[in-house]
This record gives sequence, structure tokens and C-alpha cells, in this order.
Amino acid sequence: MEDLDVKLKRNKRWTDEDRQFVIDNYNSMGVRELAQITGRTEDSIRQFASQQRLTSRNKSDAWTREDLLFVQKKYRKMSVSEIAIQLGRTKNSVAHKITLMNVAVSMLPTVDTSAIENGVPYYEGKQSEYRALMLAMNVNDSFEYPTDERQSIANCMPYFQDRLFKTKKIDDNTRRIWRVL
Repeated sequence: MEDLDVKLKRNKRWTDEDRQFVIDNYNSMGVRELAQITGRTEDSIRQFASQQRLTSRNKSDAWTREDLLFVQKKYRKMSVSEIAIQLGRTKNSVAHKITLMNVAVSMLPTVDTSAIENGVPYYEGKQSEYRALMLAMNVNDSFEYPTDERQSIANCMPYFQDRLFKTKKIDDNTRRIWRVL
């Protein structure tokens, strides 16, 4: 991926001049540019910077949203090496990012998505229906609801701070709610 106009110094010792140049310019230049100027590989520049504990404020090496989406879509279909070549990154960098992404994904709760259907119109649900009924109620009005939906009624109560409701069990399967105030 590197520009081959410059003969790369593979497995060559670092000169004092190369060391100093990278130290002086690591903050202001990208790894790719430093590699081209010094004739070294990008891996070599990153490894030297890591050993020297250099940190870059240069954002040219930061992972972009497009890079992350590419990795997310391709990491099961392509090898780490192929992804690294496509993105112009090191194999270690890509492998590390995949590990981090998998950890983040594994921390999400597992959800069974088989029940999801497309194109079904939105339905507010019983709680919304009960809230609408309670909003329309006048003092001394009441309605019955199934006992197993008692929690839905309870969840509606905080919406009506200015009203007072009482509920009562009618039988094992039915309750009634009254607006008292």
C-alpha cells in the first residue's frame, strides 16, 4: 500500500536522523507521510512511535465511520490481511479493532428478532387506550378492565397528578376503576 517510489528500509537499523525526524514530526504528520519521507514501512513508524510512547494529535490515522462500517460488514467475509490492505492499515490494528467491536457487540443483550415484521401499522397498546379513557373520565365515571392488566392501569396513574382514581376487585378476573376527584 505504501508508495514504492521510495525504497523501503526493511529490517534496517534506525539512524539517529530518522529517529529524531519521527519524534519531531509525529504530532504534525500522518504515519503514511512519515513512512514515505523516511523510506520505512507504516508498521515500522507505528512500532517506533509506540516504543517511544509518542502520541499523535494528527487525525489522519483515526478510524473513520466509513472504516468502521467496512470492517463491520467485511470481517467475516475477508481475512484481516485483506481488510488491512483495503484500508491501508496494519493487520494488528484491524485485528484489534475487530476484537473491540466484537466485545462491544457481545455486551449487547441477545434479542430474538424472528418476531419482527415489516409494514405492520403502529398500535399504541392497552396502556395508551387506558390513558385515553382515564383522560376522558369525569368524576364518578368508571370502567372495568381485566385483572391481568392491573399494571397497565398503575402505569397510567402518574400522568394524572390532578385526579384521584380508586380501583376495586370485582371478581378474580375483573377490576373496576373510578374517578373520584
